[in-house]
Amino acid sequence: MFMKTRLLFFCFTAIASVLSAQSLTFSTFTEPYNDLTNATLAVQESWDDPTFSVPLGFAVDLLGEECTTIAASDFFLGGIVGTNSDITSLNLILTTTADLIDPNYFNGEEVTAPISYVTEGMAGDRIFKLEWKNAGFYEEVVNGTAANLINLQLWIYEQDGAIEVRYGPNTIKETEYFLNDFPTTGVVVGIDLFGEEGDFDGAAVLSGTSANPDYIVSNNLEDLFDAYFTDIPQNGRVYRFANDGPINIEESALASLNVWPTTVYNELTASSDAPGSVIFEIRDLSGRLCEQGSFAGSTRIAMSHYSEGIYLVTLRVGASVKTFKVLKV
Repeated sequence: MFMKTRLLFFCFTAIASVLSAQSLTFSTFTEPYNDLTNATLAVQESWDDPTFSVPLGFAVDLLGEECTTIAASDFFLGGIVGTNSDITSLNLILTTTADLIDPNYFNGEEVTAPISYVTEGMAGDRIFKLEWKNAGFYEEVVNGTAANLINLQLWIYEQDGAIEVRYGPNTIKETEYFLNDFPTTGVVVGIDLFGEEGDFDGAAVLSGTSANPDYIVSNNLEDLFDAYFTDIPQNGRVYRFANDGPINIEESALASLNVWPTTVYNELTASSDAPGSVIFEIRDLSGRLCEQGSFAGSTRIAMSHYSEGIYLVTLRVGASVKTFKVLKV
């Protein structure tokens, strides 16, 4: 564990430009977690630091790179994947930097914590899903026990390259296995694992309480290494990293989502003709959550107390999400 964490730490030690391959917005919400069905094993035997490369089932612009596969390397920890297997130029997705392992790894080849994948949906609107089911933690399993287990999934959307990290049920009682003084969930762009000073182009990671984390996009090394969860994400917690703009388009629902005016003095109105409750979030450009709530039909949101500047207003109804930029003056 020490050597692997040290290698990942080395990857982040270069001061580089802020995440530049794409402008990503962040949101978090909860949805019921369901195990994958009719999925294919990515790894055929019990694993530690698994190596695999699996097809998305489509081509998508993912973190500024055309991507058709997701890969893992034995240079990573168990919950980290990349958009390719070229260790000199990697875009990484961190579902978690905890050191995951199949609890049966030291006993034999039988898989007890399957890593599996499936692609669902119709062409143009498919979702790739990768799941770690009942994964253990190396520091515990190496000592012969596996009482602390975790379930999580990675979803990648064909329509726009949005990334979701989805946490499922866990049996974690000893939180030190999961919680590290190290970036926990997020993305890193353009790492050369063996380049001079661990070159990379940028990182966007989550920090703080798992239900309402800060979104850290920074070229300040201290910012990145102070970014980690302080508690365990609940069953059903979803972290979504998406392009700035309309995402996951379901045309009828998206067309009904609207906010106005886009230049706000005192009050913002949000509306939807779609059936069901609409969840709204307002974040500043650093990703800090300023306000959240829900409504049906329409609602008025007081913004007279907000500081002047640009804010991102995200509306979500069902699987459809739309983000607007508004200027508070």
